[in-house]
Amino acid sequence: MITVSIVALAYFAFKYGQNVLRYRELQAELARMEANISVIDAEQEVINRAFDESLAPATVDEFAKEDMNWAKKDAEILIPVGRAMMETMQPKVRGEASAATIPTQPENWRLWLEMLAGK
Repeated sequence: MITVSIVALAYFAFKYGQNVLRYRELQAELARMEANISVIDAEQEVINRAFDESLAPATVDEFAKEDMNWAKKDAEILIPVGRAMMETMQPKVRGEASAATIPTQPENWRLWLEMLAGK
């Protein structure tokens, strides 16, 4: 009877030691997870702040102008013109313009496409 109780006590002591070690491992894992959660929460806060700022009217205007090349309804639009085109667009003196002096130009959509493509 005493041997059975010694074996049972040794078994329970061994299991208790295993459980204590497992508990410590789980506590360490919990601490790592909580640290990860705090890092993710900080990242989420930065993302939420950036999102809220992106909805501000000034940010939307800047995005529309700079990235999308959009303009407001009453905005003055300036179109850059190359040197070759400037030479063909020299102002004429009244009465001088005739069909022979008007240079042939490529179609308007081709000019826009070249300008937008940066060629």
